[in-house]
Amino acid sequence: MFFSLLPSFALAALQSPQPGHTLVAPFGSFDTNLVDEGGNVIHTWPGTALPGNATYLRENGNLLRMYKTGGSPASVIGGSGGGVQEIAYDGTIVWDFQVATATELLHHDMALMPNGNVLLLCFEDITRTGAIAMGRNPAFTNPGDAFFWSEKVIELDPETLTIVWEWRLADHLVQDFDPGAANFDVIANRPERLDLNFPGTVPNNGDWIHLNAIDYNPELDQVVLSSLFLNEIWVIDHSTTTAEAAGTTGGLTGKGGDILYRWGNPQAYDAGGTADQTLWNQHDIQWIPQGRPGAGNLLVQNNGNGRPGGPFSSADEWAPPILPDGTYSLTPGTAYDPPLASWSWQDTPPTDYFSSFVGGVERMPNGNTLIIEGATGTAWEVEPGGTKVWNYSNPSGTPLFKARRYQKFLFPGDSTLSAAVGGSIAFDLQGGNTLASRPFVLRAQVSPGPPSLRTTIASGVLDASGFASASLNTGGALPPAASGRSILLRWNTTTPNDFASDVISVVILP
Repeated sequence: MFFSLLPSFALAALQSPQPGHTLVAPFGSFDTNLVDEGGNVIHTWPGTALPGNATYLRENGNLLRMYKTGGSPASVIGGSGGGVQEIAYDGTIVWDFQVATATELLHHDMALMPNGNVLLLCFEDITRTGAIAMGRNPAFTNPGDAFFWSEKVIELDPETLTIVWEWRLADHLVQDFDPGAANFDVIANRPERLDLNFPGTVPNNGDWIHLNAIDYNPELDQVVLSSLFLNEIWVIDHSTTTAEAAGTTGGLTGKGGDILYRWGNPQAYDAGGTADQTLWNQHDIQWIPQGRPGAGNLLVQNNGNGRPGGPFSSADEWAPPILPDGTYSLTPGTAYDPPLASWSWQDTPPTDYFSSFVGGVERMPNGNTLIIEGATGTAWEVEPGGTKVWNYSNPSGTPLFKARRYQKFLFPGDSTLSAAVGGSIAFDLQGGNTLASRPFVLRAQVSPGPPSLRTTIASGVLDASGFASASLNTGGALPPAASGRSILLRWNTTTPNDFASDVISVVILP
């Protein structure tokens, strides 16, 4: 079942799954697997700890994986992690980074940036005493909890393993409980801030906000966050410096680190009631990337805990009311538009799709939507009209935090080659079950250089799993003029030539 207010999207008639391989990291397993369209594991990155929680692939085929470290009071909170690492295709750890102290802990999710940096969610303890001093009503705290967990976002430079940018939620609060404390005002006057006393309940383990997803929009230089316990998503400006991110001015929007846009629960800023709530314990908020149907819209898994008429889950999409300057339109005293999602998918009956925790969504390049019912460890893909065209069930039956589909079919053993020494680079061709036993050819081209110099370096037949290996051997040193160029490689099927892989690049160093 689905509804849509996007006619051009809903009229598309796609009845086949999006080609590609799906990345999954089952709860309870140290390993991360890439599965083909038939659900077969075609590659495994072994780990040494449980996921904690998100996993993604870089363009070069390396895996980025969050993992559990323990060793922090916040490690008892769902979604806790502590570490993140990049792992090469062959299992080699490229780098490893941890934030797992008595007062801070990485958790849940991360976002990859075009410059190679990584945005990470981090619990931050402001303590129960500190929260009360900031204006938290003591009745909304547990006297037995010394901790009171706020949130921050850090940007990691993997080349230096240093934090190059930071945003702290604690810098953007408002409260109307203690006139003597900072930021005393009513939330209705300050929708760009978080009400320190909403919701008016005592959080378990001092976990007040519980961010569970983050995404980055390179066109806007903005970040979107998902708060499970506030049933809201927030957009903030990333173009600020860390100092500006702590204030209310600076950045492309001139708003500093204040909230630019929020959606899902207008009660959180006194702009509506329970009838106006649109999100319930949502996960996996994201902008639909450029080049995919719905580009620029926001997409989320709406888990549905406490939903009127529920519980059931849905995949929801909407267009935020962004203005040319990167801010978002808002009439004072009202909620941010739109009042409802413009596209939503529910199962038939709706209760057949319900993930009480975790899970996710992704818009595919062909317009289909990947849906992960995380609590049951299952996933499926629906075409724009709502028809299911692909199903997957995690063999272990354990939950999945989320999953992503990648059009990644060629993996290099290395991404650089020395002109002075030359050498050999191995390649894995991962076609998957749909391309099993097909003939292929792997070609290389030096760039910059004319396409006419494209060279065949391997040919053969994919095996019964759709796999083949090949290598590029320079036979010795390369001419000095090759330094600074790249070797572009791609494979395609033959007889017929109806499939072409992604292009990978091997950089020639001096």
